[in-house]
Amino acid sequence: AETMPPEQPVPSFGRYQPTPLYSEAVTTSQYLTMRDGARLAISFTRPSHNGKDIDGRFPVIWQHALAFSAPGILLLNHVGAMPGDYNAVPSLAYHGYVGVQVARRGHGPAFGKRRGYKDRSETYDAYEFIDWLSAQSWSTGAAGIYGCSNTGSASMHACGHGSECASESSLGWMPATLLSGNA
Repeated sequence: AETMPPEQPVPSFGRYQPTPLYSEAVTTSQYLTMRDGARLAISFTRPSHNGKDIDGRFPVIWQHALAFSAPGILLLNHVGAMPGDYNAVPSLAYHGYVGVQVARRGHGPAFGKRRGYKDRSETYDAYEFIDWLSAQSWSTGAAGIYGCSNTGSASMHACGHGSECASESSLGWMPATLLSGNA
């Protein structure tokens, strides 16, 4: 008689579902004028209650984005695992973070002009932006940055400026030349 192997448990990796601290988040946007007058568009997603931001200081997770989340109120969806892609970072507001997306020069609603992958203006923008983030009344001063591919390259630019506030970086795929020192 043939015996069947014992049933294997279903892996839980990628199915992490921490208990939310908040059931609502609100996304707002504004422009930030940089040192040379270029205006970058910023989208903030913060914990909220009845459509109003919750008072308090929160750590920030941000991305130098190509486009970003539209303003509005987000209600927590209790069904299924947490969203799993880079566009899901605003949902971290339910867990006590501020999700921030900054449209890079010449992208989406941002003004200015991007001059290519090796353009250091994004590094200087990140330096200014991280300092601005850390000075906000709703920020703890801790900022993490994330990105994948094109925005992963922008994350590396941000990490290269030496700000004490940029404490963490999460990168998806990015050009290997950035890691080899040839960028």
